Amino acid sequence: MMIRTFFLFCVAAAVAVFGGEYTFDLPEGGIGGKVLAIELSGEQLRNLGGHLEWLRLYDEAGAVVPWAREEKTSKYFACVKTQVPITIQEVRKPKDGTLEIDFSIPSDLALWDLAVLKFKTSQRNFEQEVVINGLKEDGTEVSLLPNGFIFDRSEHLDARRLEVEFSMHSCRRFRLFLSSSRIQRQSARRSVSVTTEDDGRESTTEQLTIEEQPFNAQSLEMYCNLRREENGAPTRQELVVPFEPQEGAEGLSRYVVTPGVTPLMGLRFVFEEENFSRHVRIDRLRTEGNRPVAQGDVRGLALQNASGQLPEMTTVEFSYVDADKLLVTFEDHDSPPLHLKEVYARLPVYQLKFIASPDQFPIRLSAVPDAAEPVYDVGAILALGGNALNVQVLRSGKLVGEPIVLQTKSGGVPRLALYLAIGLAAIAMAFALVVIIKQSESGV
Repeated sequence: MMIRTFFLFCVAAAVAVFGGEYTFDLPEGGIGGKVLAIELSGEQLRNLGGHLEWLRLYDEAGAVVPWAREEKTSKYFACVKTQVPITIQEVRKPKDGTLEIDFSIPSDLALWDLAVLKFKTSQRNFEQEVVINGLKEDGTEVSLLPNGFIFDRSEHLDARRLEVEFSMHSCRRFRLFLSSSRIQRQSARRSVSVTTEDDGRESTTEQLTIEEQPFNAQSLEMYCNLRREENGAPTRQELVVPFEPQEGAEGLSRYVVTPGVTPLMGLRFVFEEENFSRHVRIDRLRTEGNRPVAQGDVRGLALQNASGQLPEMTTVEFSYVDADKLLVTFEDHDSPPLHLKEVYARLPVYQLKFIASPDQFPIRLSAVPDAAEPVYDVGAILALGGNALNVQVLRSGKLVGEPIVLQTKSGGVPRLALYLAIGLAAIAMAFALVVIIKQSESGV
């Protein structure tokens, strides 16, 4: 009984020093070979000490699971005009005077819906009817563009259209029909003949020559509007953080904010008052002297104007600040001090991406205080196959043990205490194991 009590005491001491961890069970339906990601809330990060570089992932056996950190951004799809390589298989000139061209696109190219076919030609003053059919994999021919039209009217007007748009209908092979393989045009030369009549009068006859020329398209180009996923603005989250009022000079209200998590992207303030306007300054508290972070104006207005109630502006944003404590100063001047109710820290949202098999679950997310950020090779691997389409986010983590409560990076916990806790736990487990073996050998 004493052994068990001592063992549990050592384990509890180790947990008290190191803090808790989050466990993530295997999702229902499995993981299906996807890239996994733990999306960290501000509360989770703060419970693990508040520093991203301290985080560690372990599998059920205690082995390290490499991860790659990624800041979450909003996603949107942009249409990007992209040229598609085409291959011309055959050009035919039937007896009816039309022109037929068979062409195709690569078999490994992603299919899309709309495409544009562009004719590159230097010819002027022409018109052509364009028909495009598609050839399915089984050879079935379907109509994609029944009545397209290209032309050039530069003789009369600066008007020219050399592109046609059509739906591909999952086809990779195409057949193009042009209404004529040759175009007729009037020659720039004309012949004039003068004839003298019997009565002495002269008559003039002009003759224009109609010439035929082959329609010459130097090349065909194909374009499509590909929908490409783009990263938008970074995603933000908010976390309520503690603050304490401080003595300030006349006309100033000061508060010390202790976020407990980094990096910070801004602070949002909630006041009891409804109508106010203040200039605010935010500094980073350091033993060697305060350093400015940001400044701005906050305001609240409950009155309404012609366009309705004006929105509050109570957020001061800045860029990726690592600070244990912030000094917030409001300039009241001769106005009564404001009563601050709550402070919200604005934080980026991070994902820890990793690769794991079902037998490695439950995955444990823990923290090693004062540790440097690990360097894994998984980042390069995930860059090849970690797009948004095959990422499964794990959010149902359960906190086991007590959160890590640290005021500074060392948390006020000497390294000797950490090592002592580890040593006591290891000795207790070894001693308990020896006793169990002896008891089993003696048949007790």
